[in-house]
Amino acid sequence: MSYSKFNLGIGAKKTTLSVVNKAIGGNIDKSNLNLWYGFISYILYKKNKILVSPQFSLGEIYIRQKDGSKLYGVQKGNHFSIDIKSIFLINKNFKVYSKIGFTEFFLRTKTSKEFENYFNQTHSINLSLGLEF
Repeated sequence: MSYSKFNLGIGAKKTTLSVVNKAIGGNIDKSNLNLWYGFISYILYKKNKILVSPQFSLGEIYIRQKDGSKLYGVQKGNHFSIDIKSIFLINKNFKVYSKIGFTEFFLRTKTSKEFENYFNQTHSINLSLGLEF
């Protein structure tokens, strides 16, 4: 949904992370991250074929930890992210973009008190290059 220079919407992402070091990951060989979120963005700059747009999103995350077909558990929580995206319009239906952003996850992991800070909060800086059509 768009109004003036604002865009409002919903989204979903699925990412699979592989464990490289079993000493850290234990029995887990991969984690599947499933995110559902709402977002708001604003067209900050638009000229010719260039568009720059910051975006804020807020939602839920589910992390399923597995080894082969065996499920070891699910972590649930919330997340937020803030990004800025630069888009180059090739034509009406094809775009090239770059994006930099910050994401924070707030998980509700049942663990001992001494490990809560380690398991229940994580953050990342993300860089993306891509195509939209």
